[in-house]
Amino acid sequence: MKKIFVLFFILSITACKKEKETKITPKKITGYHIYGKIPSYNNKDIFLQKKEFNKEFTTLQKTKVENNHFEFKGNKTDIQLLYIGFNDFDYKIPILINNFETVIEINPTDLDKSKISGSTLQKEYTNYLKGLNNAKNKFVYKTKWINSHNSSPIATIILSEMLGKNKWRLEQNKKTFKTLSDSNKNSKLGLAIQTFIQQYLPKVEKENPVAEFSLNPEIDNKTPIKTVVTEKPNKPKKKLPKRRKAPNFYAESLNGSDISLNEVRKNGKITLIDFWASWCAPCRASNPHLVKLYKKYHKNGFQIISVSEDNIDKKHLWKNAIKQDGLTWHHVIDDDARVATMFGVKGIPHTVLLDANGGIIFVKKTPYTIEKKLKEVFGY
Repeated sequence: MKKIFVLFFILSITACKKEKETKITPKKITGYHIYGKIPSYNNKDIFLQKKEFNKEFTTLQKTKVENNHFEFKGNKTDIQLLYIGFNDFDYKIPILINNFETVIEINPTDLDKSKISGSTLQKEYTNYLKGLNNAKNKFVYKTKWINSHNSSPIATIILSEMLGKNKWRLEQNKKTFKTLSDSNKNSKLGLAIQTFIQQYLPKVEKENPVAEFSLNPEIDNKTPIKTVVTEKPNKPKKKLPKRRKAPNFYAESLNGSDISLNEVRKNGKITLIDFWASWCAPCRASNPHLVKLYKKYHKNGFQIISVSEDNIDKKHLWKNAIKQDGLTWHHVIDDDARVATMFGVKGIPHTVLLDANGGIIFVKKTPYTIEKKLKEVFGY
């Protein structure tokens, strides 16, 4: 009995030591040191990654999980946002690096519930993410956050992830950049952002006035809503019903380049905007009917542009769903639900049918209602 008690006491001491080893108090250091804990993930690889301006991820380090633990070390570096990546999950965990020890406890069953402790900047970034997750308009939330925290290095990091290569996006980036503090503008990342804007903005400044506008007044609107009128030769002007003109938008297509709604609808008589996602069961269920309508009426001028609300870091799921469902029309992926916000989308599936001039005929109708309208327009 005495031997059993001694053995239990030794095991208890050992267990306490092991528990203390995982509770590291973060401290300031030269360089960075990430201590990680993830249960039931032994002998699997974990990656420390960086997101480039083109939205692709590059791997900086790779390590293997041993005894439910892993770590990354690096030399002194500027403050930057890196990501913990996995082979088994598409989701990546953002982590702020700024010459401080960082402790992360990963919940493999729900990565959103992972706990990160580190510098005060890490806490500030964690609070920012909580607000972003609850924001209705993520683009507006980010812009407002940068304006109100213009001296925080995090503001520069957020802006770097908002960069784009179309005129509307670049002009918004330029305005937001001007609100940054001088220290942020002159930082390594700030100068890189400035170079990016200066590189791409001249290429698009000769384009027509910015066509894209938002239904949200928080974002600059540059296209007025007009009464849609068509003209036919040798015939008096025919006024179509007074329809609100749909906002034009730019978004990333399947090949990585930006395409706009106006590009898609300029050769069409009727255009359908279809908001969907690979994970949306009702969306996927309606796809066969849309395929049938597209095959039947495309030759007469029926266009479709599908706007995916998939996570931009899970593009392969989006592309796989397009291939599986045989969707042969135009596709873009929405970033931060920006396009969805412009159209007031509260849930998917959500459809918007446009006339030849971009006037909104109706919204949020079933494929059967859309088919009825197409029969009326095309006569069969």
